[in-house]
Formats: sequence, structure tokens, C-alpha cells
Amino acid sequence: MTFEKKMPTMDIKIEKQDEQNDEKEISNIEDNEGSGEQNENEVNNEYAKKIEELTEKNKNLEEKLLYLAAELQNTKKRNAIDLENANKFAINKFAIDAIGIFDILQTAFMNVNQENTDQVLYNGLKATIDEFKKMFNRTQISVIKPEVGSVFDHNKHEAISRVKSELEAGCIVEVVRDGYELYGRLLRPAMVVVSGGE
Repeated sequence: MTFEKKMPTMDIKIEKQDEQNDEKEISNIEDNEGSGEQNENEVNNEYAKKIEELTEKNKNLEEKLLYLAAELQNTKKRNAIDLENANKFAINKFAIDAIGIFDILQTAFMNVNQENTDQVLYNGLKATIDEFKKMFNRTQISVIKPEVGSVFDHNKHEAISRVKSELEAGCIVEVVRDGYELYGRLLRPAMVVVSGGE
């Protein structure tokens, strides 16, 4: 009999203990939920900071990329211009030498008397001068031949003397030697005599 009476008491104690444990677990879960919300806010703040940092870094990288792309484009343009100029002006020295020879041929041709000279030699000299002119046209070598009375241009003309003249001061009185350009770049200025006025 006694044994039977004790059993229900033990069962009640165990049930109370279980209830207390359940209450503790619920309290812990609630506490954890509260701290979980706090942890979640901290994590969210860290993510927001990271996103902001990465956005700024991305913006800086985009700016650098655009700058490098523009620099590359400019370098390509400069290289293309340099290559074009190298091709255009590669014959610069040759052109200056050819102009010197052409001057000698022209001087010889102008001072030769056609009647007293062998016709083959005369025609050969004339043909050589014509070929030089064709070569100058093909290679874009153009002659600078100022007209008498035109205004002196220090970019294309070289004054070898100044004389009194009826022409206005600064005008060309005489062309002593033609000048030449290669693609607009001066190879040799035209030698001229300039008027100093009356």
C-alpha cells in the first residue's frame, strides 16, 4: 500500500521537473530569438558596409577602365598619325637631294643653245627634266614659285637681299630660286629679292 502511494508522488515531481525544463527551454529560445534579431541586424549592417565599399571600388575601377580605354584610343590615333607621317616623310632626305640635282639639270637646260647642241643630248636633258617633274607629282613634292609683286611670306620664302623698287615694301621683286614642299612641309624655301620701297 505504501508503495502505491509513493509512486504517484514521484510521477508528480517528474512532471513538475519536466514543466520547469520546458519553461527554461522556452525562455532560452525567446532569449536566443532576441539575440538572433540583434545578430541579424549586425550582419545586415556589415553586409550594407561591404556592399557600399564594393560599389565604391567598382565605381573607381570603372573610371580607371574608361580612362585606360580613352588613353588606348589616343595612343592608337597618335601611332596612326606617326606611321602616316613616317610613310609620307620617309623620302624627305631623298627629296632634298633630288631637288638639288633637278636644279642643276634645269640650269644646264636653260643655258644650252638648242641650235649649237647635239639634238639627242638636248632631247635627253629635256626628257630627264620631264621625268623629274612627274616623279615630284607622284611623290607630292610641290614647287613654291612666288610671283613677282606678291607679298613676302617668311614661312615659304627666304629673302637674300632688299632693293629699292617701285613695288610696295615687302613685295617680291625677283625669284632667284624656286622652293619646294613635301605634303605641305617645307623642304626648301624659295630664294627671293624683296622690295624695300622707293
